Amino acid sequence: MQTMAEISSSRGPWRPLLAVALVLVAYWGVWGCGFVFDDQAMVVEHQLVADLGRWREMFSTDLWAGSQFEGWQSGYYRPLVLLDLAADRALFGLRPAAFHLHSLAWHLLTVWLGWALLRRVLPGSAALAGTLVLGLHPASSEAVIWIAARNDVMAMALSLLALWLVVPTQARPVRLIVGALVALAALLSKESAVALPLWLGCLDLAAGSSPREGWRRYAALGCGLAVGVGMRVVAGVGASSASGEAGVMVLLNGLPWFLGTVGASLAGLWPLSVGRHIDWIRFEPLWRVAIGFAFLIVLATAPLLVRAERRRAAAAGFLWGAIAIAPTVFAVSSRALFGDRYVHAGIFGLALWVGAVLGRAAFPIVLALCVPGILMIHARIPDWRSTETLFAATLEDAPNPWVHLVQGNLLRERGRHAEAVPHFVAALDADPPAWNACTLGVRASISAGQLIEARDLAQAALDRGCPPTRQHMGLLAMLDLRLGSVQGARDALLRASGPPDPVGWDRAVEAALARLDGDDARYDAIAATWEQGRALEDDVAWLLAGYDLGGEQ
Repeated sequence: MQTMAEISSSRGPWRPLLAVALVLVAYWGVWGCGFVFDDQAMVVEHQLVADLGRWREMFSTDLWAGSQFEGWQSGYYRPLVLLDLAADRALFGLRPAAFHLHSLAWHLLTVWLGWALLRRVLPGSAALAGTLVLGLHPASSEAVIWIAARNDVMAMALSLLALWLVVPTQARPVRLIVGALVALAALLSKESAVALPLWLGCLDLAAGSSPREGWRRYAALGCGLAVGVGMRVVAGVGASSASGEAGVMVLLNGLPWFLGTVGASLAGLWPLSVGRHIDWIRFEPLWRVAIGFAFLIVLATAPLLVRAERRRAAAAGFLWGAIAIAPTVFAVSSRALFGDRYVHAGIFGLALWVGAVLGRAAFPIVLALCVPGILMIHARIPDWRSTETLFAATLEDAPNPWVHLVQGNLLRERGRHAEAVPHFVAALDADPPAWNACTLGVRASISAGQLIEARDLAQAALDRGCPPTRQHMGLLAMLDLRLGSVQGARDALLRASGPPDPVGWDRAVEAALARLDGDDARYDAIAATWEQGRALEDDVAWLLAGYDLGGEQ
């Protein structure tokens, strides 16, 4: 049985060291990135991450419990990710550079372990080529740079470590026991580790080994995973609160586009993006989808065309990638969003496939592709300096209504209301429209002092099919009344449906109309149940400025 050191030192240790060095070159400057997007909720504001002393709670709760989304069941049970982030925060405070370097360290471990596993089934040059694919694939940059995606790099490194421990068919009991524990750690980092026995089967296929020769290895991984599933059950973490039924239908309708987009990410095609959404998957450029779909066909058929001695390894690489990426369909259908990090676990399969299919020619070809890979990662790193830079780049690289919606909301939250309005308009002027932009766009226009434009936008959204919620219709009624149309305000409230407006403009307009009508009893009834943080009288006075008590302007 070879140890990792023996494997790595085959013809000298320069091969894995070269891969590690090139990865460091590619990610040079990552320490200048900041806390971006979900990092705010996962690191800065997460109550458990902020207090390492509460580590026991991390093993008994949903990933997002303790964040601003507390109460929402994400369906993710990843206590080791919380523990890892909490350790960073305890050691380094809120210094994003330390978090980024820690994530990069996990990726470097993945690269080293990837070499150790690939070297077992491929010649040295082919194994090194695969290792370079694993370390420098541009699609992995999202998982490596985004702190909130720490689960991806942790689970990948721990999964490869578990496999390295148990992959020898005659692995000693101590390796099997440690392998089971590491498999448990991988599962407690991300649910994708449940595929570990299948991935071990892929490695056995690549090596020409029979699973029956080393069934104890599968049993060891299975025991570790079973403990992780039991911990999840005891913690009471169930399925996501999000409903995936509608998402499944949208995904099925756009399945060729989705598969082409996944294939494009695997092929390393620019542009990279975190902002793809299944509702607008057809916004993806057709050329990119077509190339990605063609790449998937090549991945599936190439193992049939290579020489027999390399065919098993090539097929194993394709199967690994398919096993890794297939579960993302469920995540995408329930949450709608997907980014390049979703193919991160499948890139090891691509690395194995490349080494097997290209054989001795793999190394010079992959080495030539290292330069564009490094340049793509370098071009991506500045996007992660802040949420603003990330979504400005996303809007340029992969524009769609969801990205416009997010960008508009970011500008609105920063008080740049006039700049936010065009983004909300763009989100509505799509097929299908992003209905969340209805109310947000109207509010931004109001805050920018553009009352007439806000009223026109509210009506245009209704004409496009925006649901007449009490929140939206309350805003429309408020604008009508403020702009002098009492009847318009009445009609808007009559059309409203659903729960009350949480901001209270629907009830404020009702109170103002009661004052115009001289109906003191109705006004007093609204005032008695008014729970907003501002005075009802002030809202009514603003709405009725220019009106007399008789209701005439």
